[in-house]
Amino acid sequence: MKCNQAVDAKLEGFIEKTGRSSIYFPIMSFNYNGRKYKIKSDNSMYEGAMKSYQETEIHTVYINPSDPSQMRYNRNPSIYIYTGFILGWIFLIMG
Repeated sequence: MKCNQAVDAKLEGFIEKTGRSSIYFPIMSFNYNGRKYKIKSDNSMYEGAMKSYQETEIHTVYINPSDPSQMRYNRNPSIYIYTGFILGWIFLIMG
């Protein structure tokens, strides 16, 4: 997924996913090439971080210009993705 096109999006709300603790996925709406999109971000956040955002705020999100339904709240993948990848390789090599 190559999400490198910045667009302004309105925060519409959050979807909550529960488990050991709740995490929230922002729902963003934006217009791109004359079409309106309303998409759940792949980026999650915990309740403390979520509370600092107000619904209807405008935020910059990054979309794939070839498929605007692919969107990231942050331009770069999380450091946790890289950490998980590196730790996975370490455990694989050590095993």
